[in-house]
Amino acid sequence: MADWKLDEALLIEEVIGPVGGGWSPLRDLFRVYQLPREVSDQQVIDAALAGVLKALSRSKISKFGAACTRVRTCHPDAEKVLRDHKARAAHRADLVKQDTRLAESLRHQLNGAPGLIPADVVKLVRESSGRLTRSRVRAVLATVQAAEREPAVDLSGPPPQWTKTKAHLATIGRADLLTYLTETEGLSGQRTTLDLVEKRRQGLRVHRDPASTAETSLLVAIRGWLGTPDGLVAALRHEVFDELRKEKAYGYAELRKAVSAAAKRLRTLGVTDSVDDIAYAVWCGGAGATAEAALTWESQYTEAVGEHRLRDALAVLSNQPNLPDQWRRRQNELAATLTNYDEELTRAAAAEQVSREDAAAIYARIGRDLSDPLVDAGLLRCPPAAPRAVETSADGEQVVISWESSSSTAGLVTYQVHRGAGVVADSVIATTYVDARAPAGEELTYRVTTLREGVPGGSASGKPVFLTRDVVRPTATSRSDAVTIDWELPERALAVRVTRTDDEGGVAPTRVTDVAKTGFTDRSVRQGTTYTYRLQVEYRSGGGEVRMSKGTHVTVACQRVPVGVTDLRVDFDADGLTAAWTPPPHGEVELRVLPPEATAPTQQVVELGAARAVGELLKSAGHRTAGSLRARAAQASGYRVIVAITVLGELAAFGTAVEVDSRATTIGALAANRRGSAVHLRWEWPDGATAAKVVWRRDKRPVSADEPGLSTMDLTRAAYESAGGVTVHTGQGGDYWFGVCTATAHRGTTVLGPMTALHETVVGEARYSVRRAGLLSRKRVFAVVGTTELPVVVLMAKSGTKPTGAADGEEIARTPAGDLTAQTTFDIPVHLRRPVHLRAFPVPSQLRLIPTDVAKLVID
Repeated sequence: MADWKLDEALLIEEVIGPVGGGWSPLRDLFRVYQLPREVSDQQVIDAALAGVLKALSRSKISKFGAACTRVRTCHPDAEKVLRDHKARAAHRADLVKQDTRLAESLRHQLNGAPGLIPADVVKLVRESSGRLTRSRVRAVLATVQAAEREPAVDLSGPPPQWTKTKAHLATIGRADLLTYLTETEGLSGQRTTLDLVEKRRQGLRVHRDPASTAETSLLVAIRGWLGTPDGLVAALRHEVFDELRKEKAYGYAELRKAVSAAAKRLRTLGVTDSVDDIAYAVWCGGAGATAEAALTWESQYTEAVGEHRLRDALAVLSNQPNLPDQWRRRQNELAATLTNYDEELTRAAAAEQVSREDAAAIYARIGRDLSDPLVDAGLLRCPPAAPRAVETSADGEQVVISWESSSSTAGLVTYQVHRGAGVVADSVIATTYVDARAPAGEELTYRVTTLREGVPGGSASGKPVFLTRDVVRPTATSRSDAVTIDWELPERALAVRVTRTDDEGGVAPTRVTDVAKTGFTDRSVRQGTTYTYRLQVEYRSGGGEVRMSKGTHVTVACQRVPVGVTDLRVDFDADGLTAAWTPPPHGEVELRVLPPEATAPTQQVVELGAARAVGELLKSAGHRTAGSLRARAAQASGYRVIVAITVLGELAAFGTAVEVDSRATTIGALAANRRGSAVHLRWEWPDGATAAKVVWRRDKRPVSADEPGLSTMDLTRAAYESAGGVTVHTGQGGDYWFGVCTATAHRGTTVLGPMTALHETVVGEARYSVRRAGLLSRKRVFAVVGTTELPVVVLMAKSGTKPTGAADGEEIARTPAGDLTAQTTFDIPVHLRRPVHLRAFPVPSQLRLIPTDVAKLVID
C-alpha cells in the first residue's frame, strides 16, 4: 500500500475553491494531488491520482459540481504529466520559477522585516485568483528567512485628547510631552503627580495669554490621564511609538535601530519586550499613516467646532479658497453667530458697572457655547463670593472639610479646596470634602475657594486641625518565649506606645513601654496564651503637646512547645505495618522513616523545616487516628529507624526513635503440646526469618521480649526444624504464658518482631515410693521427691482395686507441703482385705506423681 493519505479539507481549500473561481488544475498538479514536488515513487503517484479522483465523488466534495467536473476533465492530462519522469520534472521547474518570482516580490514587500501578518498573507492569496495558497506563501516566506506571524506587542491607540495635546505642546514651544514634564518647573517627569499638576495649573490662573491657556488645557489632559491607572505612562509610551512609526519610511533595518536606541526609555515605561518584537509590532502598525496624521481642513473645522473654538473654525473656512456653496453658507452663518456673541459680550461688560453677578450670568451663558479669551477675562472681573462657615475635623486617619454655599449663583459654581499652599481638590460640587491623603503629625490649615466656570473667587479658611495616623502594616510573629511586633511609622511620628492584655481578660492592660520606631519584642509571655496589643502612635504638636493616635490592635497567640512521643510502637503483619503511640496534649504527630545508615535524632525541639528534612514521611494507607496509623510495609522495607515528630505551629519535637525490620514480622499458628511439666511449642515461620526468641512466665502475658521477669530461650530456625519444634521445661506446674517473636541481627544489634503469645497450664512432676521401715517391721515408709516445692501429698489405700483419686479409698498417710522432699511412716489397716492397692495423690492436683516401683504399691 503506497504511503499517501488524502486531506479532504486541504483539497477543498486549495483546489476545489480556486478551481471554482477559475483557476486551472493544470497549473500545479502537485498541489491538486497533494504530492511533494520531489516525488518519484510511482506507487505513491498512482495512489494520489486514484485517491483524488475517488474523493471527487464523495458527498462532502461532490456538491462543488462545476469544480469537480473541471478537475475530472484535466485528470487524463495530469496522469500523463505525473507518470512521466521528464514531464513531471519540467512541470516542477515551472513551479520553481513561479516561487522565485514570488520570493522576489515578498522580499521587496518585506523590506527587511521578519514576516507578514496573517491578514496580509490572506490578502495576497485572495488577490492571486487561485494561483497562490496560504501554505505556498508560508513556504516561500521561509526561503527568504521570514514567516507568517502576528505582532507580539500590543500598541494601544492614542490616549484621550492626544491630537489637542500635540497642538498645545506646539503652542508652548515644547517638542514632546516628556520634555515638557521633565523641563517644566514644578513637574517631575514620568513621576509627576496630581498635586504637582494642580499646583502648576493654579499658578497659571493669573495669566490669560495664548501660551498659558494652551498649557492650562494641557495640564487638564495630564490630570485626566493621572486619574486612570497607568494613564500618564500610557500617553508617554504612545508618544515613543508614534515617533518610531516615522522610521518605517526608511526600511525595517532603520526602524529596528531606532527601537534599539529607544529600548532603555521604553523599559522605564513598562515595555520589556525584545527589540525585535517591538520593531515588528511598530512595522505592522499601519502603512505609514497614523492616527495623528495631518488633519484635513474639514477635520480641523470639525474639531474646532466640537471644542467651541468658533473663531478658529471661522478662520479655517476663511483660509480655504474656492469653498463649495454649502461650506460658504456655513461660513456666513458662523460669522453672524460670532457677531451676536460679540454684542452680548459688550452688554455684559456694561452690566459689570451695575451688577457683577448679572454680568457673570451673561459671560457664563456665552461660555457654554464659545471658548474665547474675552469670556475668560469677563469671568475674572466678576469673581464669585467666598463660601461661608468653613469647618474642619479629624475623622480617624482623614480630615473632613465642610462649608456653607457661596451666595453667588450665576454660572456653574464649584469649590476648590486648599491644604496649606497646595490644592487637594478642584471643581467640587458638594459642600463637603474628605482629604484621605492628609499628612499626620502637623497642624493643617484648609482654605476653600469658590469657582465660577473654573475661575477662582473669594476664599474662606477653617480652624487648624491635627491628624494622628496609626502605624502602617503591623505584623506579629510569636515563639514559645517571645512575641515580636513590627510596623512602619507614619511621617512625623515620634514613638509608639504599646499596651497588652491577655486572653484571660486581666484587671487592667499591661503597659509595656514606649518603643523604637520599627517594632519591639515582648519576652514576658506564656506558652499557649493569646495576647492583644494596642499600638498608639505618639506625635508632638508645634506647641510641644503630646498627641496620641486612636490606636490599632494586633492579636497573636504565643507558640506552645510541642512534646515528643516516647512510646512509639511499630508492628508488621502480612498486610503492612501498624504504628501506635500515646497522643501528645497538643499538635499533630508525623512519622519519619530514616534510611538504614542514618543516625536517629535526639529528643529535642527544632524548627519545623529542620524536622521535616529528616527522612521521609510515613504516609497513611488506611485507618488513621490521633494515636495510630496503618501504612504499607514497602515504605519501611528492611531495617529502618522510625521516629515520631510532634508538629505544633512552626516547631516540632522529636520523640523516641524505634528500630524496625520488615523481616521481623509476626509468626503464625503458634500451638502448644503439654508434655508433663514440659511444653512443646510449634509455629509457622514468616518469610526471611532465621531466628526467634521464646519467652515464658507464670500468670502474666508477655508483650515484648525485653520485659523483666521473663525466662527466655534463643533459637535458630535450623535447630527448630531439626527438633520439630522446641520444648520448654518450666520446672513446676501452674498457669504459664508462652511467647515467640522473630529476631533479626543488624549492625551488632538484634531487632525483635511482634510478640505472639498463648496460655497453657503446666503440671509438675514428682516421684514417690513405698518400702518397709525395716526387715521385720510391720511399718512402711512413704517418701516423695520433687524438683520444686511439693504440695500436700496423700497416700490412698483400697482393697482389690486401685484408688482413682484423693477421695477414693482410705487415706493412710500424708506428707506436708513446702519442701523438695517429704516422707512419713504408716501401717496397713488390718480391716482392709488383701490385696491392698496403694496410690499417691497431690492436694491440690497440679502435680504429676510417678511411682518408683509399681510392684510395691500392691500389698498381699
